[in-house]
Amino acid sequence: MPSGVLNYRCLVDWLTHAEFDQVAEAYDLAVDQTGELGTIEHPEIDIACSSTDWVRPALDVFAADAEPWILRSDAGFIVLTKTAGHDENTALVPPESMWGFASPLISAHPEVLVTHLSKALDHDDSWDLVILTGLAPGGRIETAVRSVLHGQFALYSGPEMTRCRIDLPTFHARETSKKRRERRRIANRCGEQGVEVIDPLADPNVSADSLFTRILQVEAQSWKGLKGSGIIEPTLQKFYRKMVGSLPRTRIRLLFARKDDRDIGYILGHVRGDEYRGLQISYTQPHQHLSIGSLLQSAEIDRAAASGVRTYDLGMDMAYKQRWSTHTFTTRTTAIGR
Repeated sequence: MPSGVLNYRCLVDWLTHAEFDQVAEAYDLAVDQTGELGTIEHPEIDIACSSTDWVRPALDVFAADAEPWILRSDAGFIVLTKTAGHDENTALVPPESMWGFASPLISAHPEVLVTHLSKALDHDDSWDLVILTGLAPGGRIETAVRSVLHGQFALYSGPEMTRCRIDLPTFHARETSKKRRERRRIANRCGEQGVEVIDPLADPNVSADSLFTRILQVEAQSWKGLKGSGIIEPTLQKFYRKMVGSLPRTRIRLLFARKDDRDIGYILGHVRGDEYRGLQISYTQPHQHLSIGSLLQSAEIDRAAASGVRTYDLGMDMAYKQRWSTHTFTTRTTAIGR
């Protein structure tokens, strides 16, 4: 627990990892309420990655050796970890700061929560830098951070993270005839080559661990896996394995592309509310000419739309995702210094 903050027990509780687990339901409810501050066109936070779906595995994997700096107040939650940098400075950072998708500030009343953050930071002399990722530029939370903390701490704008997204209710209406023909052409070509797309979760007896093993076998033969990157990398592998293993089965989405009774591609994601969040997609290098990635993306988009999903989040902005997306969502990092 940060030193000197005990005077504010009336306002906040400091949580261990185990205590955070105990309030996971309340935390996720607060995430949903925070999301309601924004709109479909202008979200306030990345709900999927700010929820325990993403944050809890990140605490276990990316922040396993860090001290928790998790605050619960009547206004919401602040989820950070304390870590020492190479320069011997101590930073308060989100559990997952590699991509910076998640917001560590979760509140439907951000002005009040940031006031609590201000008091906690003022009475904790152990930190040198605070990193707040996942804040929508000009949103309620970022505005509260800049207005409440201005003059008390030094504030810096950090990097931005843009995600490609699809508004599924309008996707097919917006899709050009050229793109529809291209999707049909890829599906027909793959069908002629004996490629089929299957849902392995249709088997109620299949285990999450066995599915993840199949994913890794495909990944090992992909261009990423052959370079030792992607989820074949040990830390990422541990993160995604833990995430898939902890999610309710009903919210996991996984498709495999198969040819000659072998997996040659996969697309992995999960659903939270009316949003699909893409996690990973890959295919074996020898089958690159078949456009397996496009085949799987197309199949998952159609499936998600048919199931009532409204927003399809493709993840980090990349050139190949732009051909699918209807809009983007950008968040920004704010750094706080003394």
